Amino acid sequence: MNALREGSYKTISKINFTTLDNVPIKPLGIYGSKSAIVQFLLDAGVVEEPIAEALRKPANQNGQLFPYLRSGIYLLINAPPSHPQISSSTVIHVIYWPEDETWNDNASSSVQKNRVTFMRYLTKLASNIRVLVSEEHAASFVWKYDANEDARDQGDESSSDEDSDADDRFVKFEVAKAVDEEEGVQIFPGFTFHHQALGISDDSSATVQLVPSETSQAFLVAKVREAGFQQKQVGAEYTALGLKSLMRRYKNIYLGEKIGEASIHSIFELGALPTSASEIYLEYLKLDMEAPEAQEQRSTALSQLQSKLVDLRKHVEHLVRQRFIHHYPSLDLKSEIDSDCSPENYLGPLLEMAPKAKTVYENYQRQGVPDKIESPEYQAVKERFLDVQGILEGSESIKEEEKRRYIQGIYSPDSSKEASSSKAPKRSRSLIVATIGTIGSAVKGLVYSTDRQSKSSEKFSRSSLGRNDVEFLATVDSYSAFPDYTPAVQAIRTAAKTWIEGRIAETTEELARTLFKKIEISTHEYANQQYKWTKFAECRQAICAALAPEASPSEILYLNSLERNTRAQQPKFAVEAIVSTRGQAAVEYSMTQLEVRAEDIRALDDNPYHLPSIPYNRSPVIRFTPTNCRSLYVQLLDQGRRLLQIFESSSGVDIYLDDARDTAFGNHQKHFASREDRSLFFATDEETALLAIVYVDQGRSFIQTFILKDKFTALQQRGAPHELTRGYIEGPPAIRAISFFSGTEDICLLEESGRIRVYSLQTQAFRPGTVHLSRIPAMMQSSPDGSALVLVERTQDEQNWQARVFHQATFGENPDGIIVDLPSDFHDATRFAISSLGRRSYVYLVAHSPSAKSLLSVALRISRIEAEYLFREKTGRHARLQCVATAHNSLVDCFSEVWDRFPVIPAIPREFTASRPPMRLTIIEYAARSMLQRSPRYFSDMIRDFIRRSPKPVGRSLESIEVDVKSASEDQALDSSVESCLAGEWFVEVICLIPIHIAIARGNRFVPLKDGRWREDHNRALLGLEVPEIIDAITLGTYEAILGSYMSTKPVRVVSSMGEQSVGKSFSLNHLVDTSFAGSAMRTTEGVWLSLCPTKEQLIIALDFEGVHSLERTAQEDMLLVLFNAAISNLIMFRNNFALNRNVANMFTSFQASTRLFDPQNNPNLFKGLLAIIIKDVVDSDKKEIVEEFRSKFNQIVLRERGENFITVLHDSQLAVMPWDVIQSKEFYTRFSKLSKHLFKQRATHRTAGEFLLTLKTLMAKLTAQDWGALDQTVIKHRSSAMQTSLRQALVSGQGDVGPFGESEGLKNYDTQEGIMSDDSGEILCLSTSDDARHESLAHLLAPFGPEPARLGVDDLCRYLDGIGEKRLLRVKTWIDSNISRFMPTDNPDIKALQRQFDELSRTLVTNLQLCLVKCDVCRLPCLYPKAHSSSTHDCGTTHRCIGGCDFCDPADQLQGFEMSGQRTLCGLSAGHDGKHM
Repeated sequence: MNALREGSYKTISKINFTTLDNVPIKPLGIYGSKSAIVQFLLDAGVVEEPIAEALRKPANQNGQLFPYLRSGIYLLINAPPSHPQISSSTVIHVIYWPEDETWNDNASSSVQKNRVTFMRYLTKLASNIRVLVSEEHAASFVWKYDANEDARDQGDESSSDEDSDADDRFVKFEVAKAVDEEEGVQIFPGFTFHHQALGISDDSSATVQLVPSETSQAFLVAKVREAGFQQKQVGAEYTALGLKSLMRRYKNIYLGEKIGEASIHSIFELGALPTSASEIYLEYLKLDMEAPEAQEQRSTALSQLQSKLVDLRKHVEHLVRQRFIHHYPSLDLKSEIDSDCSPENYLGPLLEMAPKAKTVYENYQRQGVPDKIESPEYQAVKERFLDVQGILEGSESIKEEEKRRYIQGIYSPDSSKEASSSKAPKRSRSLIVATIGTIGSAVKGLVYSTDRQSKSSEKFSRSSLGRNDVEFLATVDSYSAFPDYTPAVQAIRTAAKTWIEGRIAETTEELARTLFKKIEISTHEYANQQYKWTKFAECRQAICAALAPEASPSEILYLNSLERNTRAQQPKFAVEAIVSTRGQAAVEYSMTQLEVRAEDIRALDDNPYHLPSIPYNRSPVIRFTPTNCRSLYVQLLDQGRRLLQIFESSSGVDIYLDDARDTAFGNHQKHFASREDRSLFFATDEETALLAIVYVDQGRSFIQTFILKDKFTALQQRGAPHELTRGYIEGPPAIRAISFFSGTEDICLLEESGRIRVYSLQTQAFRPGTVHLSRIPAMMQSSPDGSALVLVERTQDEQNWQARVFHQATFGENPDGIIVDLPSDFHDATRFAISSLGRRSYVYLVAHSPSAKSLLSVALRISRIEAEYLFREKTGRHARLQCVATAHNSLVDCFSEVWDRFPVIPAIPREFTASRPPMRLTIIEYAARSMLQRSPRYFSDMIRDFIRRSPKPVGRSLESIEVDVKSASEDQALDSSVESCLAGEWFVEVICLIPIHIAIARGNRFVPLKDGRWREDHNRALLGLEVPEIIDAITLGTYEAILGSYMSTKPVRVVSSMGEQSVGKSFSLNHLVDTSFAGSAMRTTEGVWLSLCPTKEQLIIALDFEGVHSLERTAQEDMLLVLFNAAISNLIMFRNNFALNRNVANMFTSFQASTRLFDPQNNPNLFKGLLAIIIKDVVDSDKKEIVEEFRSKFNQIVLRERGENFITVLHDSQLAVMPWDVIQSKEFYTRFSKLSKHLFKQRATHRTAGEFLLTLKTLMAKLTAQDWGALDQTVIKHRSSAMQTSLRQALVSGQGDVGPFGESEGLKNYDTQEGIMSDDSGEILCLSTSDDARHESLAHLLAPFGPEPARLGVDDLCRYLDGIGEKRLLRVKTWIDSNISRFMPTDNPDIKALQRQFDELSRTLVTNLQLCLVKCDVCRLPCLYPKAHSSSTHDCGTTHRCIGGCDFCDPADQLQGFEMSGQRTLCGLSAGHDGKHM
């Protein structure tokens, strides 16, 4: 999906189909011969030749398995347009990759079923389909319809009688002898299972043992646990309830160093602390920061600070002066402070403990020293100097005396002004006039100087003496070498020094005062923090003492770390801990059972050579026994459900029969006294339910048998012991092992000498045949089907192992047996066991390989001497004509198979916005010559044949199919005629075709599945969780995105199918709502499966339930499934084979039992579905009688149960009885359309798909937790809890939950997934009570107003901040209202708690957006700290100097100065002062 539109797929339950709808695609179906598909991929450049060669190879060659591509639907996506705006469609090749036998017409049933299922998917996903046919398959194609037609035309008279009697409802069979089979053994690859515990352990006491079992597989790890404390690492994520349970489980808890205040506070909030510890922490929370002790600590810290700050001003002045000295080197500024003074060394430690002061210091360091000296006296002298230089350098005829008078006018202008004031005309250049020394020459000087100056402008530039005052002073300093200029230079330097000294003093004062205040504030805060840390340390010490009350505890929980997961909707905590348990020395037995996939079992039924895989195992079951207790024997029974264990201790021998999942031993079933001279040997047979014990007592050998009765839950002795002694001439020999021949009462006894004899319990005598071995085997065990005795022994070269097989029927006749070598990777195997998968005849030899950390296995195919007989159809000539032998016609016939199993025109068809064109099939021949030109006619004949024999409604949908034949060598554009559609809709179609497994009933519990898969860890994680937590843990895979987002606003109706086993429940749903339940992974449905039929107006949810009253399910499990179905469905189809079961009361026992759980009155939107009882295969003559019989029996139930009858309680008093027509009648299929009308007449209880999704999850969670309270209250609680978790995030950022990749998701309606629209600016706001966080937030919000917003209008700032807060609160309030409106009005406490939390956080948010506005401590601007801040300091955040232009300076002079230096003359008074700028 991301290949089509980046970011559309995030997780399996988070898919943006709406985004994908912007991408047009062209789906093109591809299927056919494997070699032809490979050639197509080669031609398309998708694969290279090495890969192509691997794809062509069959998966199984002579029993050897090769890597292969699993059969299924694959998508080949052509490169989409590079630009999202490009409208050209992307071609998607929907390729059905076949199995090796898929197109064999005689393929196994499972292969045929897969073929039909995948072709169903292909025909629904693409209307334009290409079938690629190899030359081999094309050559073998049989035109059977032509053959039948010819045969009918050529019928002779001799067969006329036979044909006239032919009847398609009269089929004759015969029993025929097939091939004879001889004894033999073949070995094939088996499964491999890896597990860390199977490796070589560092613990020398650890041993691995394979647990014998005829039908399951397990291994047992035994190791000695020494006396003392045993430690176990605990690292997991706990829910609030789980953490609370963990804390309360242990009386002594030690807190690690990482457990700080936040962790203890989390534990305290959960109520997980003991009462004494809670009281201690509660007292700490009441800590008074104004207590005398705290005040004294602050006073002490401030006193110590005063002593450190005595020299602060001196060092600050030195720092400031050094910067000016460095900037103005020509002035030769002197420092009046000791040369050894180091401000950096002095200020460094102070600033490290005061971050705010450090920020002030760093800001000052970043500021530059001014290049302009803003002194009027200095600027006047500078201007005179520049003017004189302009005159002198512009004229070469000025006399020396006149030059001196000009230069003298630079530093002494007053006398010249007085002398010339009476004669001088008033001109703007008065400064030049003032340089003329005598009255008589004033006018002349003026004229001359003006004239000279105008002429000199071409030769002299004022900037040549420096662009700023720094450069000017450096240039002027060079004039001091001329005596006439010395007084002028001195005057300029003096004026500059005077201003710089004043600026140094002013800057020193301001910087020292600011640093002092910041350091003082930080010291105050640090003292408070130190006081708080001290008190928390005392509190923590007291809590630790309260958590460890016992001096010598038996169990200790070391809590090393605890962190809260802030991203989770419900509180979750990552915990790392160690559990330390004191105990006596014991032997730990850890048994791990392997889980075989159901599909592997089914595959073995169809293909005995199938290679199974065991990807997972059950969690280990751990038991302990004392060290003086020795395990003598262990075996799994009853498909791994029961465990037989026999132990010997000083007190004797005990036999236990327990549930295999129990961690504790039950009461022993039998006890024998222990004797040193007695040796015991054990053997068990599941089929006969016998336990045999062979023992030697006082030189006599006996065999005692016990019956494993009541499904292997009890042990009963069977008769007296049988003495074996009389079977031996020289007394009983030493026994090494015994084993039953499975399914019989014959026991094989392996003697010390290597002889094997068979003792019959029935005849109480040895059978005549014996076997003599040259060495004692490592294992002796019967095959589970009883066909042979299997021994494992070393090969002659001792390098590997071999299996020696003795057939039961001919035991003793072949003294050497049949020997097969085991694979070389078995060379270091140490333990062996025989077991089976699926059928008992599918025998597997399992071995433990420590070096590979694995269980290895091989499949043993043991054949017996027996003839095989077949029950087959005996056909006449007419039938033979209809059943022409074919080889690979399924390449085309697969369409007819799809029409047979699935609806052609369902009662409720799928409807998407894009119209679906008629199907077009193109047959592509990969052959040298054309051999399939007759295919269009063949396809037409196949359609006519289907319409003739099938009563299904087809309309014109089949006749409109176009068929064409082309050669692969023809130049063709495969996608030229393909219709385009929207990618989002198309992928939804893909998903809706594949049902998802949502729940099972097991162990008397309702177990929801995660994303359609059973996972043991998920199942364990649900135990003990509260309902809201279970809701969050349930996900429906890709259906989650459809129901929760893409189609979340559509109304939903639910139809379900339930009933007895094998009555066509899935078939009925498929033909009613166009689902594909028959294509699920189950032969018979297990638990609950869900599928979806989207229509234009609404969504139809289809639920397929497993059959009730099955042997695999208990009454309680049936009841849970019935309850779930009745609660959620609008129409329940309960299919029943009434001809076989007429006991209505027993049929609906689970329904009636369910009435005592949920109360429909507390769940107004549940239990409103119509129960439609469908009686299958009813002929017209029996309809009235059946309906009347049901009416009578239901009436008896109502009279007996009164108002508690299941029809009223579970189905709102709605029930219908529908005698359904026989399957081969037209009425059978037209009845579905009539039934659909009843579905649409039912009250719609699910307004939107989003609401349905939450209701479904909530109902499943309540059934899991066995919470029978009102569902609406649970939904409200879950919704409120989720919103309370997200509320703070919503107020802070205006966003909702955090996505799987850390991204924030917008606020939305959880039912419809529609976003909350508003004009919120999206600013990050603050809900903290910390002054620093509040101040930082305000500074960020006011950043658009520039670096010093305090200089702007206060009203504007306040209106801006108030507007941000109002928009955010309105957005969040709209979000809350949209999610709780469907529950209103209500006085539900959870909603009230949500509203209270919103009100409290809203007040905090509004307060944090308010400014202090008290006058700044330094200037008169308003303080921009948050309102009611705890600090006594008020700060505007500016330089505190007025930046207005001086009102008393000549505007012309200010303009000239700005043009020269780029700076204007500032006021320099305190910011915010009254009056004029100076």
